[in-house]
Amino acid sequence: LFVQAQDATSAAIADLHYLWTSSAPSVATVGGTGQVTVAANAANAATATIIATSGGKSGIASVLVSTSVASVIVSPSQDRLDPGVTQSFTATALDAQQIPILGATFAWTSSDPLVTLSSATGASVIATVASTVPSARQVTITATSGAASGTAVFAVSASVASVTLLPAQVSLAPGGMQSFTATALDAENTPVPGATFAWTSSDSFVTLSSSTGA
Repeated sequence: LFVQAQDATSAAIADLHYLWTSSAPSVATVGGTGQVTVAANAANAATATIIATSGGKSGIASVLVSTSVASVIVSPSQDRLDPGVTQSFTATALDAQQIPILGATFAWTSSDPLVTLSSATGASVIATVASTVPSARQVTITATSGAASGTAVFAVSASVASVTLLPAQVSLAPGGMQSFTATALDAENTPVPGATFAWTSSDSFVTLSSSTGA
């Protein structure tokens, strides 16, 4: 920074010694010749006031930290979300040296109206999948800061519309055993991956065992 002292007539006064100070050394420091250094971990949009003092008089200059966002990372990386569940996502803004930018703000969007976003407070957001999803789909959650964006892409399973059981009908003698397999289908009769099942028997004389998943 350059400083110039003046007398009562606004004439420049040369060869004065100045004491340089910063109101926020955690944001920016100043050397004895007025050279300002912004702290490496200074938050984006943070401010500091630089003060030059001589002969009991002071002049000030304001410093605003402005860091360009080079990239954005969204985490966690999800493979799949099921209908009715919620998931928190967090965004991190990085500069060109891949150093996190403190205080960065983000705009959050979802590529699908069946996945809504709420509590979008700065670097985090909560995504909620609708309880009814007619068909499987891929959804992208995007966080944007400045000109940079980051995404989390995941599959959303469809809601279970029907269940088929095979074999559908059998005849068993007393003491006999039979394996059954269940398949969950969505509204388009497409199998729903990862579906879980609860098995029951209508008769106490027919017991169920090893009912693991499908």
